[in-house]
Amino acid sequence: LLLSAFVSHVFAQPQQKVVFGTVTAVTPSLGVIVVAKALGFFKDEGLDVEIVEFNGTGTLLPQMTAKRVQVGYPNPDVLMISRQPGKDPLPLKFFYNAAPNPMKIALLLEELGLSYEAIPVDTRKGEQFAPDFLAVNPNAKVPAVVDGAVTLFDSNAILLFLADRAQQFVATDLGSPERAQMLSWLMFIATGIGPFSGQSVHFRHVAPEPKDYALNRYDYEANRHWGVIEQHLAQHEFMVGGHYSIVDMAFWGWARMVPYVLGTGDATWAHYPHVKRLLDLINARPAAQRAEALKSRHVFKTELDTEARKFLYPQNERLAKAG
Repeated sequence: LLLSAFVSHVFAQPQQKVVFGTVTAVTPSLGVIVVAKALGFFKDEGLDVEIVEFNGTGTLLPQMTAKRVQVGYPNPDVLMISRQPGKDPLPLKFFYNAAPNPMKIALLLEELGLSYEAIPVDTRKGEQFAPDFLAVNPNAKVPAVVDGAVTLFDSNAILLFLADRAQQFVATDLGSPERAQMLSWLMFIATGIGPFSGQSVHFRHVAPEPKDYALNRYDYEANRHWGVIEQHLAQHEFMVGGHYSIVDMAFWGWARMVPYVLGTGDATWAHYPHVKRLLDLINARPAAQRAEALKSRHVFKTELDTEARKFLYPQNERLAKAG
């Protein structure tokens, strides 16, 4: 729904100018208003802008003052106005549990300093199948985020979208070698580290016997993938570009769990010293400590009882019927 808006631009001089435009997007967590077809006197970025009035959303939002104006993003007809720091934004909704993938997003949200509402989804109680959550993620998985009109699921998609939007922790030049490396390593974690580590956990700690073939396969692949990361980090301080990025955050979500993934306990780090080095470096960041503390806000079910198995492993119902 397109919204009518009045935008007042306050200059250093006493006079004010008012521009008419059409609001095409509202991002509450950032207080971002995107005004399409705005009048052309917005020539510079960084000028004070006051949102005088806008309506049509069905929700009354407070007036806001901005300190950043981006002209011509994402195209020449668009004016993006970001809320002034210090104003209380409306929180992004973050659906999570304490598993590795949601924790990646918790870390990025903390690093970006975004206001968010942490909404627990207890998958061992089947809350991922609630209709309200399926409307957010039809795949019934966490994490997911809702930020105004923006809905996202899949942890790596969320990382990339939020970092690109904020233009932080990510290479923004789409044609650059660093951007290419960022995408390559982010997808390596998404399609390799995560799935093989997850299956290693399942067949090592959950699956019934006989499981030698499956465990051997996933243990081998998990070790192989972490070996690729280890060799890479032996030559690089961070995963990409010589500095901290969303790839390191994606790494961190799973690296915290490597001893459990591989079933090797404290002996793990003798084989993966460079993985441990980067893990310790990220763990020392205040944002990582705040993300870890998120786990204590809600008591998730820990028992892997019959009910929990039904929700986590619904495929077993087919075995029961076949038997």
